[in-house]
Amino acid sequence: MSFLSNYFTGQRVAPPRIPTDTIIPLHSRDDTHQNRNVSVEFTMCFDAVLDERKLVAALWRLLEKPGWRKLGARLRLNTSNDKLEYHIPAQYSKERPPVNFTHGIFDSKLKDHPLGCQIPTANERNDSVQVFGVLESQCGVISAKGNTSVLDDWLFSDEAQLGLHVASFKDATLVTLTWLHTLLDAMGRQTLLRAWTAVLEGRDEDVPEFWGYDFDPLMRLGASLDEDNQGAEGMSAGTTQVQEKAQSQIWMVMSNFKTWLPSLLDPRTTLAYLYSRFFRPTTTQNGRMLYMPPAYMARLRTEAMHDLESLDASQITYNTSTSSAPKPFLSDGDIFSAWLIRHLVSSDTSLLNSPPARPIIILNVLGMRDVLSTSSSKYEVLIPKGKAYVANCTGGIVSAFSVQQFVGMPLGHVAARIRKDLVEQANREAVEASQRASRNGQQNLTPPSDPQMGPAAYVFSNWAKATLFDTDFSAAVVSDDGDEGGLTSRPTRGKPVYISVNGHDRRVDGWGKSSGGIGMCVGKDARGGYWLGAITPAKEFAEEFEKTVLSDF
Repeated sequence: MSFLSNYFTGQRVAPPRIPTDTIIPLHSRDDTHQNRNVSVEFTMCFDAVLDERKLVAALWRLLEKPGWRKLGARLRLNTSNDKLEYHIPAQYSKERPPVNFTHGIFDSKLKDHPLGCQIPTANERNDSVQVFGVLESQCGVISAKGNTSVLDDWLFSDEAQLGLHVASFKDATLVTLTWLHTLLDAMGRQTLLRAWTAVLEGRDEDVPEFWGYDFDPLMRLGASLDEDNQGAEGMSAGTTQVQEKAQSQIWMVMSNFKTWLPSLLDPRTTLAYLYSRFFRPTTTQNGRMLYMPPAYMARLRTEAMHDLESLDASQITYNTSTSSAPKPFLSDGDIFSAWLIRHLVSSDTSLLNSPPARPIIILNVLGMRDVLSTSSSKYEVLIPKGKAYVANCTGGIVSAFSVQQFVGMPLGHVAARIRKDLVEQANREAVEASQRASRNGQQNLTPPSDPQMGPAAYVFSNWAKATLFDTDFSAAVVSDDGDEGGLTSRPTRGKPVYISVNGHDRRVDGWGKSSGGIGMCVGKDARGGYWLGAITPAKEFAEEFEKTVLSDF
């Protein structure tokens, strides 16, 4: 009767529990409001024909390994505590596979397909930045119709967490992975791709041990130091000074927005806020992909390093790892994140016309795995080096400016501020202190009464360290005559020439055309150029952003 009732009322019902499934609760940093609402579609474009059977077989074998089996789990909601759970089949089968695999075959070359031809292709002879639109219509080739995309699709079906769709053209292959953000972050994606490649190449012994199968390694992150009867007062003097400096810096530009401070100091809340504002079903029309060739990046670096000559030495980070005299240091990420956010700010006329004291907040996403792999007298290792931690493990580095400060700063000065904030906020004690404040502080983000006068918040996520363009599926390459191992002369053989990452958030927040934006670096390709992305809150902002980028240099 319950089945008939649900059939006629249209209510969806979760599949019955399988007694032989292993049930594991999700980690605390995976089961969050933000992660429940955001799904990810990750597409790699290869300029070669790949054998889809080898790809799915290798991924299947990987997900049958101890620990790795968790990635093939089904998502369920425990209604008694409103917590998500993993239900892991005792055995994977055709009826309950570890990955949802679909395959599309197109009888044409990629460039001859009406949708495939719209996938961005970098012009190697162009030394300027190239800008491409991000089109929703590309979903017709990069994903299967009816794929899982929102939490309910997983909860009310017996689909695996990971979706794999392979689109085969006569001269190219698109490989798309889909998942709910509860599963993993960018560095978790890198770990998955490397392990998948190892199995594809027959190097099963190189698959690292899975860490955190049935326990939460980050449960103690940010916990009080009660063993020594220490709370926040037990922090070292250096850490306390760093925290006070970071907070005073934000207070300086946010004196009129005190209700925002506790939430902005919490990276998880800030990220949730930004996701809810910019990842919506319509955001793809407001997105742009950019290709920054090596020559252009070299010019940016020259400009940024020259700018440091006019900056006080106390605001510069120096490279002291060499035996020679210390030299000013800026990473590529510092430079292109400063550059991209400058263009996002420049495209927002309402922000530029704001009162000079209006805050601009930049949050650089911090991958915490390296930080948490070190120990000290106070803190133990949470994620051992060499282990595979496939989950969410990110924090944030906050840089605060006023509108007046930001628009008057040269590129190198902004990049130097980002670098200095990273050094001060990304060590183990500072991360622990920040996460401790997050545990004890306010978690709700209260918007200002006038959103147009609130902080302009920008988030930048740099995936270059994940080396996604180094993903090597050469072992699955098939030549035109059907023999394996062709096309050996091309440096891109078996490696993606373009990567698309789309986030989908079904929430509607009603914030309208407020200021801010999201920037990202997808990575460095085989030619040495960077692929960058930008998302704005309104279509006209995206159009103006494109104009400012193309007018640079």
